[in-house]
Amino acid sequence: MNNKIYNECLKYETEESLKKPIFFYHIPKCGGTTFADLLGIIFEKSVRITGTLFENNDKGGTTAFQNFNNNKIKYLKIFEKAEFIYGHLPIAMHKLIVKRFSTVVIIRDPLERSVSHYLWSIARGYINKNEDVEKLFITNKLPANPIFNQFTLNNSQTNNQNTKIDLAIKNIEKIDYICKLENIFDLIKLIISKYNKPNLLFQNRQTNLNRITPPKNIIDIIKKYNLIDIKIYKELVKKNMFKNFYKQNNLGINENLEDYARLIEWPEILGKNIESTFTL
Repeated sequence: MNNKIYNECLKYETEESLKKPIFFYHIPKCGGTTFADLLGIIFEKSVRITGTLFENNDKGGTTAFQNFNNNKIKYLKIFEKAEFIYGHLPIAMHKLIVKRFSTVVIIRDPLERSVSHYLWSIARGYINKNEDVEKLFITNKLPANPIFNQFTLNNSQTNNQNTKIDLAIKNIEKIDYICKLENIFDLIKLIISKYNKPNLLFQNRQTNLNRITPPKNIIDIIKKYNLIDIKIYKELVKKNMFKNFYKQNNLGINENLEDYARLIEWPEILGKNIESTFTL
């Protein structure tokens, strides 16, 4: 089959093309590494602002926002020519990029996200499986409510359960493409189509296929420290703020994303039961 025809078959039919560069708000453990790796290939002028989302985290080191502020003049010049910008950056960036960039965020069910973060941190050696999980949250080695903190103009963590979620919702509403993790394949295809880029095979680099069931007491602690994010996620669903994708390609063939996920062995998308199977 002709490569051009093959790539076109994998694209959406779109009424408009986009030329504005993309700014990606990367929430940890929400499929962002796979998304950024792929777009970093198809967009030649891509830039990652390195660093973590929060201070005193599992990795340690300078946050991405501190890195940006320490090199602000350099990065703003780069932004003028960049096609794709990404990193663990807070909504405080928005006023600097909103006029030039189309903005994207991928959001995952908060409890799934946090359990995945916990298991991933153990696998990478950032924390020990025998450490007190509650202490990990109290000392910020595991981030509590990262969605809330990332989208409240706030680059430091807080576990104030009484804080209203209205500001976070309002700021998330400013983003052009708000996508659930389950729809990441559709989001990638939509961007490929709108920017007329070639489609590529890819793999999920950050997923470890070891499947672990955390004890219920650990899941309960993780849930306790993510109640605000859980409320935000439920409100986003209620307000229908996530991007809706149609499930047909331009050949009129219905796509089953679950089968696609199973085909490339992406259990993070397949595992819906919070008490049964989690992926690092």
